[in-house]
Amino acid sequence: MDMVLDMRTLKKILITILILFPFCWFYNFDLDGTMNWALGRYEWPYQFNMALRDNWKRVGIEGYVFSCETHFPFIYVYGAGGFTKILNIPFIGYIEKLPNDSFYNQKGYGEKLSYADDTIDDMRKAYGSTLVIYTSFNDFSIQDQEIFRNMVINTKANDYRPPYNANAIQEGYVNIIKVFKGLETLLGQKIPI
Repeated sequence: MDMVLDMRTLKKILITILILFPFCWFYNFDLDGTMNWALGRYEWPYQFNMALRDNWKRVGIEGYVFSCETHFPFIYVYGAGGFTKILNIPFIGYIEKLPNDSFYNQKGYGEKLSYADDTIDDMRKAYGSTLVIYTSFNDFSIQDQEIFRNMVINTKANDYRPPYNANAIQEGYVNIIKVFKGLETLLGQKIPI
């Protein structure tokens, strides 16, 4: 009798796992101010607007995130480092990125203190051929371009947190101004801050 009861319990547990696994696979979940996708592979501590990172590859994908959206099966990221499209499947690390050279040219001088300090070369080492680097905004599909443009338009002034905010620009921080000029050049339009 005990063996039958244990088998029933085991079946219920397995069925529950099979039902919940696809849900956790693609959808994001929020843990204490940190957004997670693809079974925790991709992580963004949005409370602090910090780097979106790949925990499995141990590399930063975007140094400073301004806006992030999911459109099945992709994660779209707009940040100081440019525009990034990530395939939201745990076991396949595929990324399309249009890097903001004004952001990445400031990096690589000294010790890495966080995922925000990772460079495009660090990403190339981690992803190899599954990282596609674009040179123009038009390299993205029309649908992707529209998603990114809407993200820029819908990003509110308070979404730009230090060091990338209006106060830093008004105070004339040269590196911050260069980053936004670089983003405007990539996008081909003015970014309202």
